[in-house]
Amino acid sequence: AGLVQRLDYYTSGAMIAAKSQTTWRKLRESLFQEEIEKSYLALVEGEFEPVSATIHWPLRQSRDGTKME
Repeated sequence: AGLVQRLDYYTSGAMIAAKSQTTWRKLRESLFQEEIEKSYLALVEGEFEPVSATIHWPLRQSRDGTKME
């Protein structure tokens, strides 16, 4: 049991954790086999026109290596 992986280290700091050793092993295996899919949700304040779009640009590390852009 314990921490499986810290997702998006430079952005949100979200983590995957397991309560049992069995679950930990299964999650680690899923990560290495790239079976876990990430999705993002943006919260917007103010008026927003409902337009749907998908952005297919990869993230890149900043020049100083401290965050993702």
